[in-house]
Parts: sequence; structure tokens; C-alpha cells
Amino acid sequence: MLKKISQKPNLDWLLFSSVLAISLIGTMVIYSLSKDNPTLFIVHVTNLMVGLIVMIILSIINYQSWSSGSIYLYFIFLFSLTMVLIFGKETFGAKRWIDLGIWQFQPSEFSKFFLIATIALIAQKGREFNYEKLFKIIGYGFVPAVLVLAQPDLGTFSVFFIIVIMAIIFLKPNYKILFSIFLIGILLSSLVFINLKDYQKERLTSFLQSDNYNLEQSKIAIGSGGVIGKGLGKGSQSQLNFLPVAHADFVFAGIAESFGFIGDLLYIIIFSIMLFRIIRISYYARDSFGRFFSLSVFVIFLYQATINIGGNVGLLPITGISLPFTSYGGSSMLVMFAMVGVVQSIYSNSTRTS
Repeated sequence: MLKKISQKPNLDWLLFSSVLAISLIGTMVIYSLSKDNPTLFIVHVTNLMVGLIVMIILSIINYQSWSSGSIYLYFIFLFSLTMVLIFGKETFGAKRWIDLGIWQFQPSEFSKFFLIATIALIAQKGREFNYEKLFKIIGYGFVPAVLVLAQPDLGTFSVFFIIVIMAIIFLKPNYKILFSIFLIGILLSSLVFINLKDYQKERLTSFLQSDNYNLEQSKIAIGSGGVIGKGLGKGSQSQLNFLPVAHADFVFAGIAESFGFIGDLLYIIIFSIMLFRIIRISYYARDSFGRFFSLSVFVIFLYQATINIGGNVGLLPITGISLPFTSYGGSSMLVMFAMVGVVQSIYSNSTRTS
């Protein structure tokens, strides 16, 4: 029986509001960081508006009407990941973008969306564990993971790795299988680390060093913000370009410098509300696809925020992973909004709202 393509929108307004609030904070900080480069702010706002439109459209479309076809889009973006290695635009020694002239995009970001949608199709067939499902999950995750590692993009590779591990746990395997996968994961992680380029190894270990320039500037920016911050456009570290890539990798430090401890605390509270609403929607999802997709979005958002913020304060390595709805980056912004749009669609079909 065909599923209805459209549905009456029934938004989770707390989720919607928290996403908007996080985006607004990010936009204000990007504005303060782009006074010498107004194009940066214009592009960010444009990406934000497009993302909002995509989110609203996907929240109206019944996710059950397209979910079965997500595997085809997965293979399309798998092909685009291959094309990146051949025709991709190289920046800072990495090929991650395809330049179409008027628009350049990062296929690895879109692949996150279609990977979790494809694995959710496997979950849709039931949560009973079997080796066929296990090998499918590993296969669907392994190929894009290897392709992004070849770019190289260690941050996105780690996201794919987390998605696959979570999917395996979702199937509820026995403890022997979990332990075996854990050991294999450690072995693969060791092999990946050994084969990393020197600058990648330095990124992963730099947070252990006391003389790391980028991290020191980030800590200075956070500390100088004090309790209430210096105000937009008044931070010395970000405005005088001491803070590297402040609009992307160190945007959390930019928030701290502008709005202080109170601003950071408010940001984390709003982000936590967003995460709570997503995990709640996962709990009440009507089917396994909706449950796994929502849970995956929760894990991705939590993981990326933890890695980004942890890197800014010196507790974790700086990997270049974006802070959801906050960091500058069109592909990441669009995909994050698309994920929330699908989660909203899942909410509209959930057992709680029916």
C-alpha cells in the first residue's frame, strides 16, 4: 500500500524553537567574526535560509513515502565521494569539495544523511540480530568511511564509525559479538592512526601538549570572555585573527569571548533541550526506521558537539568537526536541517501524536 507523500504538519515546536535559537546564536557570532569579510556572513545566512526551507519541506513530507528509496541516493553520493578523490577541490592538503562553479558542496556531509537512512532500512526489517544484517551494516558503513579517509577527512570518518557501532548495538547482539567488534574496532583504529599523515597525528595529540598555539588562543578567548563576555565584535582573539578558523573549528570559543560563561551555559542548555526532544521522538517513533533515524541524529549531534566543544577547551583533539547549526559551512548546515526535518516528520507520525 502506498504511503501518503504529504501530511498535515504537526511540529515539535520545542525542537523547532531550540534549533532556531542555536542557529541565531551561531549567526550572531559569525556576523561578529566577518566584519572584514561580509561575504562570509551573507553566505552563512543564505545557507541558513536554504536549510530552514529544506527542514520545513521534509517535515511536511511523510518520511515513509521516500525511505525505501534512500538506498539509491546512498549509492549516488557514494559515487560522488569517489569523484571527489579524482576531481575534488583541494584545500589545506585535502580533497573534500566538488566545485560546480556557482556552488561547491561536500559529499561526505550528505553521505551521513543517506548512510543513516540506508541502515535504518535494515532496522526496519526488525531488531532481531542476524549475521546478514551485521555484514550489511558494516559494508554500507565501511565503503564511505574508507573513501572519506582517503580525502583525508578524519572527522567524518569517525562519525561514520560511530554510526556503524550504534547500528550494531541497535540490533542487540550478544556480548561475545559486541566484545569481538570492540576488539576489531581497536585494531582498526590503531591501523588508521599508524597510517595517518603527520599533520593529522599532530592534531590528535596536540591537545596533550602545553605549547599548542591554536589551543592556547582558544583558551585565551574563552577565559577573556569572563562571565558576561566582551560583546559582539569586541573580542581581541577573534577580531584580531589570533583565533584561527574562528567561524568553523573554534566557533564555541567565539561564543565564549562574545557572551561569556553565561552565553556558553545558555547555548549548552538550549542544545541539550534539542537533544532531549530528538531522543524523545525516537522513543515514540511508529516504526524501527523512525526510531533508528532519530536515534542516529541524536548521536551525531551529541558526538559532533562533544568533539567540537571538547577541542575548544582542550579536553579532546581538534578534528575539524562542525558544531551543529553554529559553525560556518553550507553542506553541514543543509544536512543538519534536513535531519531535523525528517525527525519532525517522524514526530508527526509518532504514536504520541496520533
